[in-house]
Amino acid sequence: DCIKSSRPEARATHELLSIQRVGKRGAVDVQFNWIFVLVAGAVILLFFGSLIYKLRSSSEQTTAVEVVSSLDTLLTSARVSAGTIQNTSLGSITVGFECNAYTALGSSQGIRHAIFAPKSLSGQALLWAEQWQFPFHVTNFLYISSNGLRSILVFSEKDSLFNSLVSELPDALNLDIFPEERMRDIRDHKELAVRLIFLGVEPSLPQSLRGRKDSSVSAVRITPQQGEGFGRVTYYRKEGAGLKMHISLYYIDLPSLVAALISDPDVYECSMQRAFESL
Repeated sequence: DCIKSSRPEARATHELLSIQRVGKRGAVDVQFNWIFVLVAGAVILLFFGSLIYKLRSSSEQTTAVEVVSSLDTLLTSARVSAGTIQNTSLGSITVGFECNAYTALGSSQGIRHAIFAPKSLSGQALLWAEQWQFPFHVTNFLYISSNGLRSILVFSEKDSLFNSLVSELPDALNLDIFPEERMRDIRDHKELAVRLIFLGVEPSLPQSLRGRKDSSVSAVRITPQQGEGFGRVTYYRKEGAGLKMHISLYYIDLPSLVAALISDPDVYECSMQRAFESL
């Protein structure tokens, strides 16, 4: 009787163990399915993410080529139309200028003429040209700036050089003018870059600009030596809460002074050398 009574219990235990094994196997299968779904989903997301990135990079590269080509056309047009101001949008592309070329996302164009520009440009570009005579007409200077670059002229007195310089700069240039005693009124308008220009004033960094990135602020000091037709331009870089002298170069007339004020010093020096080679 004891043997007979134990058989149903053994059978029940066996069935229970079988159910548990099936349950565990099912749980493992469910976990595996979820892992498979997650891995497959990650692969799909990675594929489409990579595809979107490549398409975006390709689109940006195409835009950069178009911007460089358009800029080259405008520069050629501006060079033969002295006194005419032209505007062009660079979109989201940043164009970098060096001695012998300008570049955007790996697409570059060689520089063959006297082109004066900051180290980099973005946003709305402003282009114009002026005749350079030494003493007779030699070539046309090409100037490039943008609405993202703010120039601040600080002066001590309105002398002949001040009047000539202000009249030489185009109205479309993003330029603010402050007498020395009002330097404390200078405010940061959050432009991409600021160029301080000091005429008859010892360079110093306004309080409002001290919190900006060092690379976004530069300064130039004008030191006339023979009236308004000749002198030095000394470039400064922002370092922390102050300005540190970088390099000192010469200007020889008003057009070259304007060139120095809007340009990166390396671009200015190189383009002036190119202009002298045209003599």
